[in-house]
Amino acid sequence: DQGNDETQNNSGNDQGNDETQNNSGNDQGNDETQNNSGNDQGNDETQNNSENNQGNSNEGQNGSQESLRQYVLDKRDNFAYITINAGETVELVLTDWNEGNQDYHPNILLRLNALDDCTHTLEFSWNELVENNGQVSIENSGTVTVSLLHYNVVDIPDSANVVGEHKIILRVHSDEDILFMASVGNQ
Repeated sequence: DQGNDETQNNSGNDQGNDETQNNSGNDQGNDETQNNSGNDQGNDETQNNSENNQGNSNEGQNGSQESLRQYVLDKRDNFAYITINAGETVELVLTDWNEGNQDYHPNILLRLNALDDCTHTLEFSWNELVENNGQVSIENSGTVTVSLLHYNVVDIPDSANVVGEHKIILRVHSDEDILFMASVGNQ
């Protein structure tokens, strides 16, 4: 078996035959190996793997970060449409905001406009970069709950929260379907 979880060995003389192997199912981190030995003359060999690789695509259950749908807000003061399905969490990636300078540090806000006349509850969370004795670490900020009816603002980090990148990443969760507009601005 040589460390492989699934092994298929085909040996023999195949002259003009079609060999097809179809694997469909859930492959959760298993190794699959197919070894063909023999005289294969003029054969069409096809291997189709229709698998759900759950160990790689959605790793949030295994301790790694879960892949979330992202919306990029790359121009300050320009609104973008954000859609969240019931029970879903999305990421807002902000790449353009006024950071100020060494003497002026403006407050960064996320502006929200609802597109209906209903009150919605949104949960915002983000990681913050914390510097202690020259060492940068990442800490979870907790959750900020915002009620959205027509217009509201969320006070977000005033500087990047991704190590080595000019980005602020926010996670937004809603228990109900919602479509709203969001933009980054200063107060």
